[in-house]
Amino acid sequence: MFMSILKTHFMQKHFLQTTYCCIILLRGEKMFGERLRIVLNERDITQLQLSQELGLTQQAINRWCQNITQPDNDNIVKIAKYLKVTTDFLLGNDEDLSKETEELKEKEILKKE
Repeated sequence: MFMSILKTHFMQKHFLQTTYCCIILLRGEKMFGERLRIVLNERDITQLQLSQELGLTQQAINRWCQNITQPDNDNIVKIAKYLKVTTDFLLGNDEDLSKETEELKEKEILKKE
């Protein structure tokens, strides 16, 4: 009986997660993992480098990049700070890569002048 309930709960949870992911993909929104990959590629940072800098496993980073799992809130904040992007961008609430990135670019331009 317990196993039947557990199996039903797992199937319902999996169905809801799959449905949610499909809705996001149909709306054309980028998921966390895709946004993380974009920033890593733009910054020329590997998953291994990110994992070492944040004290996480490379497997965890890889699972996030593939949208298999998502990091908890603490790790999202760590990632955003390290990559100098907003948490809103990583979570899909903001399309701008980063307001902080723009400020850093302006500061670099001013230093060069």
